[in-house]
Amino acid sequence: MGFILSTYQIASLIISPIVGWKMNDFGRKNCIVGGFFLIILATVGFGTLAYVKPDDKLFTAAAFVLRIFEGIGDASLSIASYSTIT
Repeated sequence: MGFILSTYQIASLIISPIVGWKMNDFGRKNCIVGGFFLIILATVGFGTLAYVKPDDKLFTAAAFVLRIFEGIGDASLSIASYSTIT
C-alpha cells in the first residue's frame, strides 16, 4: 500500500522539471487545464477501483497507473499555477 501512495510523489518529482521546461511551449493555461483533467480522471478511476478485487493484480497495476497520472496532473497544475502567480 505504501508503494502505491508514494508513486504519486515520485511521479510528481520526476515530471515537475519537465513541465517547467516545456511549459512555454504548451502554455500555462493548457498546463493548468490538462493538470485538472488528469487529476479528475485519476480520481474517477480510483472510484471505479472499488469494483475490482483487492487481491487481483489488475487492482495493483491500475492503482499504480492512476497514481502516476495523478502525480503528473498535480505537477502540471502546481508548476503552471506557481509561475502564473509570480
